[in-house]
Parts: sequence; C-alpha cells; structure tokens
Amino acid sequence: MPLREVVDRMSFFPGKYFQLGRGTLAVGAVADVTVLDIGRTWSVKKAEFRSLGKNTPFEGRELKGRAVFTIVDGKIRHDLDGRAGRT
Repeated sequence: MPLREVVDRMSFFPGKYFQLGRGTLAVGAVADVTVLDIGRTWSVKKAEFRSLGKNTPFEGRELKGRAVFTIVDGKIRHDLDGRAGRT
C-alpha cells in the first residue's frame, strides 16, 4: 500500500468519519503529528514498551520504520532521540 494511503487511512479518514476535527494539517487544525523514520530499523523489546500492555508477537524481531517524534494537541509527547528543542 502506498505511504500516502496509509497516512490517509490512519489519520484523515478516521478523523472525518468520527467527526473528530482532527487528522488534517489544515490551518487552524489541532496539531497532532507523528514523524516516522521509514528507513530506521529496530528490534522489538517488550520490556521497553511505555504501555502497561506488554503482549506482542513481535518480541525480538527486527522491524523497519519507527515513530521518532509525536506531537499531540500541540505538545511534544514522544521524542525517541531526545532532540526536541535542539538547534
């Protein structure tokens, strides 16, 4: 599936369908953004999950693509590499 279609299906379409007023980068919209590094590889380690749910069929597997930065409601919520605010 093309990346653009993945983005639409995971952001724009749910926001529109459920009338959330989110899922778009339009002027005046709520700033909810996740930055992906689609070339980054990493190994799944459930011990490093921030969620209380630790179940995963991917433990120990190497995956390609990772969320490296997330903004929710205009506030930084996830910064994988700790680069926020650096110039």
